[in-house]
Amino acid sequence: MSVPKSPRPQFNLDLYREDCALQGWSWREFAKRADLPYSTALRFLNGTSYSARTGSKLAAALGHGTNRYLIARRKSA
Repeated sequence: MSVPKSPRPQFNLDLYREDCALQGWSWREFAKRADLPYSTALRFLNGTSYSARTGSKLAAALGHGTNRYLIARRKSA
């Protein structure tokens, strides 16, 4: 019997972008402060690829927890 996979988290990418802009950082600076390769941060912020680890590192660089950026999922009936 296989164990069902947990759904991947969904992030509010606009909020990451807004918070980054409020800091006055370029995305390159944001990636550097999060200790991520620029290409990884760029893919995440463009929504083409993401992981909970990347989301967490970016949130921490902004001084927030990951929960600030998570989008609540509706449970299906």
